[in-house]
Amino acid sequence: NQCCPGIPASGNLSFPCPIADPTYSECATNEIPAVLVQAARSAGKKDGQGTCPGSENACAGDQCCAGIPQTGGQTFPCPTADPEYGLCAVNYAECPGTGNHCRGNQCCPGIAESGNLTFPCPIADPAYSECATNEIPAVLVQVARSPGKKDEQSTCPGIGNACAGNQCCGGIPATGNLTFPCPTADPEYGFCAVNYAECPGT
Repeated sequence: NQCCPGIPASGNLSFPCPIADPTYSECATNEIPAVLVQAARSAGKKDGQGTCPGSENACAGDQCCAGIPQTGGQTFPCPTADPEYGLCAVNYAECPGTGNHCRGNQCCPGIAESGNLTFPCPIADPAYSECATNEIPAVLVQVARSPGKKDEQSTCPGIGNACAGNQCCGGIPATGNLTFPCPTADPEYGFCAVNYAECPGT
């Protein structure tokens, strides 16, 4: 939540950073220059709501979730992201016990801890129920729960997707179409592709 310096398109008044919370109102004007708004809207689309595994943060469509141990601490796609979405640090997780790669709403091969039944990929939506068992092996649940915390809800600027705390938003033109932190992320959070946006016109 910072202000960009004024540019001719903003009447030379400071305006909110393109990745500021949409409710941020500490600048000389709250109006983001139309040229930026138009570019940002074309970059994003609102998609089905999902939940980031390991943190229980809300996500929707083409955006990244905060890293979990199964992704090496790297950001990964929201379970409802388009299969071709590739702006997160990694686009898969490793299935525990086998090392197989999986993405989103898929099943991992059975392992001894799951009674040899298939179970949801570690980055599947927590509501996903298409595997032989919906029970994720206890060893995985314990590891996945430890890194996440539920934080204040917000909205990804330029896209309109829900986000909360330490997670990444999908890229917009002002970030070079690279993922960036949710407006309510800790200032030190560094798992997105960039942690800043360029102020247009400056």
